[in-house]
Amino acid sequence: MGTVISASPESVMGTVISASPESVMGTVISASPESVMGTVISASPESVMGTVISASPESVMGTVISASPESVMGTVISASPESVMGTVISASPESVMGTVISASPESVMGTVISASPESVMGTVISASPESVMGTVIAASPESVMGTVISASPESVMSTVIAASPESVMGTVISASPETVCYVGFLCRQPGVDGNAVKSKRCIRPQSQTTTYISHHDYI
Repeated sequence: MGTVISASPESVMGTVISASPESVMGTVISASPESVMGTVISASPESVMGTVISASPESVMGTVISASPESVMGTVISASPESVMGTVISASPESVMGTVISASPESVMGTVISASPESVMGTVISASPESVMGTVIAASPESVMGTVISASPESVMSTVIAASPESVMGTVISASPETVCYVGFLCRQPGVDGNAVKSKRCIRPQSQTTTYISHHDYI
């Protein structure tokens, strides 16, 4: 129990300045620590509890400044973290819990500033997120739950400020939405009607057919 300055300590309680410590409790400044409890400044730590400044940590609990951490709990500043819990500043994190500033995160829980996140829970500032839960500022998100500021989101549940959302449940400020349905609203393409009219129907602009919908229907 104490301070360890070592090259490869394993199962150490204390502070470790090492190249490859595994299962360490304390502070680790290392290149590839795995299963570390504490603070890790490393290139590729896996399953780390604490703060990680690394290139490719996986399954990390704490703060990660990394290029490709996967399954990280905490704060991640990374290029491609997957399954991250916490805050992620990354290029392509997938399945992230927390805040993501990324280019293409998928299945993200939290806040995403990204280009193409898919299945995101939280706030997304992105170009093409799909299946997003939360707030999306994007160009083409599909199946989004939350607030979308986008150009062409499809199957969006919530508030959409977009150019061409399709099958959107919520409030749409858009230029060319098709098949946009709400409970109690009748939507048509701008040019045909231009306004949302209170109704129990949803009209598909292409065929002008009437479809009765409920709160949980996707068109």
